[in-house]
Amino acid sequence: FVSLVTIAVWYKIPKTTSGIQGRTGVLFLITFLGGFGGLQYSLTTFNMERAVFIRERLSQSYRASAYFCSRVISELPWLILWPIIQVSIIYFAVELNDNGTEKFFILAAIAICNWFSSSAYGLAISTFATSVEVAMTLAPVVIVPMVVFAGFFVNQDSVPPFFWPIQYISFIKWGFQAAMINEFTDHDLDCAPTCDPLEQFDFDEGIAVSIICLIAIGIFFRIVAYIGLVKISTPKKAKIM
Repeated sequence: FVSLVTIAVWYKIPKTTSGIQGRTGVLFLITFLGGFGGLQYSLTTFNMERAVFIRERLSQSYRASAYFCSRVISELPWLILWPIIQVSIIYFAVELNDNGTEKFFILAAIAICNWFSSSAYGLAISTFATSVEVAMTLAPVVIVPMVVFAGFFVNQDSVPPFFWPIQYISFIKWGFQAAMINEFTDHDLDCAPTCDPLEQFDFDEGIAVSIICLIAIGIFFRIVAYIGLVKISTPKKAKIM
C-alpha cells in the first residue's frame, strides 16, 4: 500500500533540478520503509515463544543454536522477497536512474542488505525484551536516532563527534548512502549549467563499503541476539517472565 502511495506522489519524476529533491525523498523512503519493516518483522521472533523455548531448553530438547538457526533461516525467503517486490513496484513507476539495468539490481541488493541489517536489530531486541509490548516500545527508541543521523535531515559532516557512533551503526545511513550514490552516479540530469546532488550530502564511502557495513551490522547483531538467547535460557534460574 505504501509503495502505491509513493508512486502516486512521485510518479515519473522529471530529470531536472526540480526532480532531485523528489528522487532523494523516494530513496530515503525506500530505505526507511525497508529498515523499519525488517525491524518490525523480527521484533516478535523470540519473545512470543520465550516461555516455551526456556522450558524446552531446560529439558534439553534441543540446543539454542539449533533453535536460533531454524528461526533465522525461516525468515530468509521473506528477507529477500519483500525488498525486491518493494523496489520493483517503485523503481520503474517513478523512473529512477535508467542508465543501465544494473542500477535496478544494485538498488535491489542494497534493499535486501538493508532489510538483513535492520532485522538483526529486531532479533536482538526480541531476545532481550521480556514481552512483545516492551519490544514494541524499544523499537522507536532504536530507529529514531538512526533516522535523524542518516544524512537526509542533517548533513553528515555537521553531526557532532559524540554522535558518530550512532551513524556507524545506523543501517538507514548506509542504505540511504548506497542508494543515493547508485542513483546519482552516471545519471544524465538536465541541470543548468551542471549539478551534483551528492556533493551536498558529503558521502565519504562508496556503494561497496556501504553494503559491507550493512552486512557487518546484520551479522554482528545476530551474534548479539544469539548470545542473548543463550543467556536467557541458561541462567541459574531461567527467566520465563
